[in-house]
Amino acid sequence: MKREFNKYVQSLSEKELKAELKMLFDKFEMVKKYYEMDLGSDSGRILEDYKEKIKKEYFPNRGYGNGRSSFSRKVVSDFRKIAVHQSDFLDVV
Repeated sequence: MKREFNKYVQSLSEKELKAELKMLFDKFEMVKKYYEMDLGSDSGRILEDYKEKIKKEYFPNRGYGNGRSSFSRKVVSDFRKIAVHQSDFLDVV
């Protein structure tokens, strides 16, 4: 699959490649978050959002937390996909 993808990318012109990236940015939330982390000045906000998701699972405002490890694993896995710097990933874990 990677080989076919590389051939496809090589066959595109610069204008088509830009259009393809824009389409991916608009269509997929993970791509958008990745570029926000990489290019945005407010990447700390995204980091705090993921930390807050984990915190709410274990320590909600009311009652007892569920503490599902499957939920926290999913949040960490999702963040790993968009993390640009290893230090950000370690901060969430």
